[in-house]
Amino acid sequence: MYEFDRLREILNVLTQSKSASVRMLAQKLYVSEATVRRDLNALEKQGLVRRVFGGVVLIEGNQREIPFFAQLSQGDELKEGIALEAVERVHNGDVLMLDASSTVSRMIRHLKRFQRLTIITNSGMTMSGLQELDAKIIITGGLMMRNSQGFVGNYAEEMVRNFNADLFFFFCGGLSADGRISDMISEETSIRRVMLSHSRRRILLCDSTKFGRECCYNLCTADEVDEIISDQPFIRKGKEAPGSETRPVNTIAHSQ
Repeated sequence: MYEFDRLREILNVLTQSKSASVRMLAQKLYVSEATVRRDLNALEKQGLVRRVFGGVVLIEGNQREIPFFAQLSQGDELKEGIALEAVERVHNGDVLMLDASSTVSRMIRHLKRFQRLTIITNSGMTMSGLQELDAKIIITGGLMMRNSQGFVGNYAEEMVRNFNADLFFFFCGGLSADGRISDMISEETSIRRVMLSHSRRRILLCDSTKFGRECCYNLCTADEVDEIISDQPFIRKGKEAPGSETRPVNTIAHSQ
């Protein structure tokens, strides 16, 4: 089980029971107690749990920014379906750029069937999963964002500029009715812009809860994206129906 899978499962357990012992979590996850303690330390650094003697308790309450691990546990089935559909665009030998979003991270476990991939990512959280792949892995480095565990800043952006990718998979915080793609964090929007400009095909992974939303920082427009993969077709205001040659193809990841 990958690290982010374990962390997600721990959060699921704590959402139900509010607390758990290290021994119980180790038995449930089929891992050592030492591994559970490392995972709990990671969750505690995110401000999601509090370590107590012999176990852990969930920290409840609203937070302005949702940490990466919490995002992993939200809308599991929806995001998994989108990730599975996205992987169908990949071929052996492809060069991929992946952003640091939780939705894109779900693709990683499904890339095992491919050979000779090159993966360029600014995600620090997915490194353990990437090691399982038959792929050359390039991590940008740079300043790490606390919540997303994504590398950003000038160093990360300059690193991306050294490469050209076949496919860029990315996420957004909002897709407005008129087709503007935006996000809440300026630094992550900035590095996504660089990745867009160095990729032959740009594929947005966006669940329908983001439709009609507008975030602070504009990334691009739907016209600049080759494909939008979602659980629902995106109908842009004032444009033709899905499938028109004048707009990106929209794919339903799985039936409703």
